[in-house]
Amino acid sequence: MKNKQNNRLKFIFLIIIVSAIVYIFQNYMVDIYIQLKKLSLKGCISILILSIGYIFVEGFNISLLAKQFSRKFTILNGIGCSFYTSFYKTATFGSGSYVASVYYLQQKGISPSQGVGVSTLNYVFHRLSIALFSIICIIINYSFIKINFYDYLGIIKFVYIITILILFFLVSICLSNKFHKFLLLIIRYISNKLKINSKYKEKINYIEAEILRIKKSSIVLLKNKMIIVIEILMNLVKFLLIYLSSYIALREMNINIGIIDALTVTSLAMILAGSIPAPAGIASVEFVYTLLFSVIANSIKSVSSMLIYRFSSFIVPFLVGGLYVILRKVKRSIFYKNKEL
Repeated sequence: MKNKQNNRLKFIFLIIIVSAIVYIFQNYMVDIYIQLKKLSLKGCISILILSIGYIFVEGFNISLLAKQFSRKFTILNGIGCSFYTSFYKTATFGSGSYVASVYYLQQKGISPSQGVGVSTLNYVFHRLSIALFSIICIIINYSFIKINFYDYLGIIKFVYIITILILFFLVSICLSNKFHKFLLLIIRYISNKLKINSKYKEKINYIEAEILRIKKSSIVLLKNKMIIVIEILMNLVKFLLIYLSSYIALREMNINIGIIDALTVTSLAMILAGSIPAPAGIASVEFVYTLLFSVIANSIKSVSSMLIYRFSSFIVPFLVGGLYVILRKVKRSIFYKNKEL
């Protein structure tokens, strides 16, 4: 009976979250809807396929890492995790996606420390691949960059430095003995200074144990070098899919741009936007994308294509993820109901 009540409360809370998000972004969604009406049927279907494909590839990446701890974890489980995380990324403005990922993995038999390792390294490969994709585009299309974005080259170099520092920090969390010792030293120092009681000391001991488990989990994940190669390659495929939706949006707005040029500018926009601290990339992506594409097209068409791109990269994963989360809650509710009978 208690499980039934808890699931009912969770479902009501979920509906409230979805309603709040829709209300907050109602003007944004209206603007997107206006731009979507301008798309051809072929363009709209292509963008939807690319968006769903992006989520599926992300699911494959998660499953590849999670499978190192549980052979029962399937690609479908990974795709489910991708949908689940996509929803909570928007619902919590980016702050809850990490927790949602670890929680989902735990539900599928992956321990919290293993889940942290999977989620952290998945994000490391994600950020690394964003930088790598843009580097490949710059090498292939440097003359285009030099002609149109020469003034931005200094900023781009600075952003790469920031990205490297972020990746170094994340990898240190997972693997560095010195970083772990430093972190534990701070925790112990604070606990001694505050004269924390035995109840909280037990939690601190638990945190220390979890840090060691995270390290062990990360070592297991990185032991197989082929997994690292596949993860990076699949992430490049993932970004190719979502960046292609930008190209389609631009072409649908009658902006005369080649596919390589579109991929190059979109990849630069994403690496630059990623260095701006903003919840779930909200506002930063819109600002940088419009700024860069305004160099090669008029501002109105740049804004129009940006809205369609954000529909593909932001709204579709949220809506599909929300549907998945609701169906999952309903399924669990029916399961507990039948169990009580």
